[in-house]
Amino acid sequence: MPLLHLRVSKAMYHGILEKVERKFNGWSGKNLSFAGRVTLTQIVMQALSIYSMQTTRLPTTTITKIEQQRRRFIWSGNSEVKKLHLVNWVDVCHSKLSEGLGLKNLMLMNKALLMKLGWGLLVNNNSYWAQGICSKYGFDPTGYATSLHTKYGSYLWKAIGRVWLKHIRFWQDTWVADVGPLVNLAVAPIHEAIFHDWVADAINSNGLWNWSRFGFLLPHNVVLMIAAIKPPTPNNNADQFYWDWIFANIQGTSLHSSTRELSCIFGVAIWCIWVGRNKLLFEGKVVNEESMVQDIRVRVEEILRTFDAFQSDRGLRVQNMFGWLPPRWPKGSGLVGASGLIRDATGRWHGGFCMNIGICSVTIAELWGLYQGLILAWQMGIRLLVVEIDSLCVTQLLNKKSFNATLPLVNDILGLLSHDWQVFVHYIYREANFAADFLASHALTLPLGLHHFATPPLDVETWLRNDGLGTVFPRVVKP
Repeated sequence: MPLLHLRVSKAMYHGILEKVERKFNGWSGKNLSFAGRVTLTQIVMQALSIYSMQTTRLPTTTITKIEQQRRRFIWSGNSEVKKLHLVNWVDVCHSKLSEGLGLKNLMLMNKALLMKLGWGLLVNNNSYWAQGICSKYGFDPTGYATSLHTKYGSYLWKAIGRVWLKHIRFWQDTWVADVGPLVNLAVAPIHEAIFHDWVADAINSNGLWNWSRFGFLLPHNVVLMIAAIKPPTPNNNADQFYWDWIFANIQGTSLHSSTRELSCIFGVAIWCIWVGRNKLLFEGKVVNEESMVQDIRVRVEEILRTFDAFQSDRGLRVQNMFGWLPPRWPKGSGLVGASGLIRDATGRWHGGFCMNIGICSVTIAELWGLYQGLILAWQMGIRLLVVEIDSLCVTQLLNKKSFNATLPLVNDILGLLSHDWQVFVHYIYREANFAADFLASHALTLPLGLHHFATPPLDVETWLRNDGLGTVFPRVVKP
């Protein structure tokens, strides 16, 4: 990494080129087979270049010169002798699975390494290097800025600024899970006027998806998947990629910490990744990252729960009765719907809603229900609120403040909870939440979007009446 704050020039990186040239000149390429030359180039030369790229952006001329020497050595056995190339260099840099030789594209690799540093500023901002950078340039790592002020600064800071994420293209970037770029799925030609749209351009003046702009160009199932994604808003800044898989692992959303539990998490995670890899290779199916994280969490908890029950000989279960009770005020990825209802301590209805979300995971549906419920309660002027959710996962994440803050939907939930009011979240069994559960099922019979109810729908009145009478339902639980 250069230590001088001078203008970048080729001479500053001449030492890297000299190292590369010395390596090539020291090899007798003519005595090596083609496979041997490729191996030497990949192991030694590639590693030498990547080491220098980890903390600085190499000039284009330097990278071009290194690439030239690599090509010449592979095809002729001499980095200074030009010979006919039998295969396009772009194809050579493809992975072996894509019928390439697995060599790295140094330009893209340099950018990826710098993006890794930028990602480290966001998720590892307690490290000494991140604290130093943030303090020096006044950068807030929790604000998710869409650009960096790099007019003045070190090479490292300027290099990170050049690759910092700004916007996402609606048709050409991958931003909807499991489907890839939307341009490949279009059922009709895309007009040039909208082909270069950003994701934010697909939002109407009311902050909702502008279906008339793109809905007729995509298959129905893809439209349903987009409907389940919360549209970007000014409070969310610019469009951001969804890195749930990375964030869930780095932030450690798991609730376990012992050696035994960490070993279990590692083993289950490796197995799930291997299964996902096989589905991709042999079936062409892309596993949703969020679903994989949730699957790992559920499997780990089930294994540990079974192990503890066996160790303590407490595997016996008993049947209890559950039903809705007035809340105790605390002291001091198919078609899914979401719903919620607001009632007082006597069970009297004050309002409700349901939402036909589209296609997403159950966890995302629960978050949608929580988000819309908090908005409704705040708009009704409620300032003391008990939230009852039949999703243990969401309840634990919310109470432990371990949400994935890169999700716009979660960001908005945290913003609502920070308002001037008191909100307490409790987990309840589904048997004690049949009224809301029915509303969620009812949402699938309605058009996409949010639907409010000033009075309870006819069938919901039955469940409300049962709750008022103290009706209970069986459920098998641990004693």
